Amino acid sequence: MSKNPPKSNRRSPSNTEITVPLLALIGVVVTAFFGYLTVIRPQELSIEATRTAEAKPALVPAMPGAISTSTPLPVPHAKISEPLDGQRVSTNAEVVTEYWNIPGNRYLWVAVRIPAVRPVGLIYPQLKEMKLPPQLVGTGIYKTYAALGSEKDVEAPFNVIVLLADQTAHDLITAYAKTCSFNPGSCAGMPLPETGIEILDFVTVIRQ
Repeated sequence: MSKNPPKSNRRSPSNTEITVPLLALIGVVVTAFFGYLTVIRPQELSIEATRTAEAKPALVPAMPGAISTSTPLPVPHAKISEPLDGQRVSTNAEVVTEYWNIPGNRYLWVAVRIPAVRPVGLIYPQLKEMKLPPQLVGTGIYKTYAALGSEKDVEAPFNVIVLLADQTAHDLITAYAKTCSFNPGSCAGMPLPETGIEILDFVTVIRQ
């Protein structure tokens, strides 16, 4: 006759007894994960912020005086007040020129152009009492005389011009003027310099 095996006093764990330790374990894992975020993530954000700051160009403060406050230089100009445009004049006509803001590195010249003479760009720089004109700087009035042809040029038009020349153009005009002062018969006119010259004013007069 077979015997039944003896009954064990150990019982199977209930669902409640299994669930509680599992929840506790999950809680530990979750706590550890958020602890990682709390400790590691701020460090990563700090590193990223440092990299971003290094990538941006530093702002350089403006230096005092970096912005120019200087005013532009005044523009030189001149006006022929005598003779008037269209006026009838004699062979040796007085020319009165008012000028303003002429810098020290520029030169004023009074010249004559004869429209009937070709080429058109030919000019006749005028001396002052057979001498080179003085250098005019700043603002003032300049008086000289212009030779306007001969007796056969009655009723002919002449242009009286005020020129502003730089050093190079001034040297060209001076060389011509010196030749004229030594030999008046050689004053056949000179071409208007192509560069370094500016016409500030002119009038057209008629020989009487």
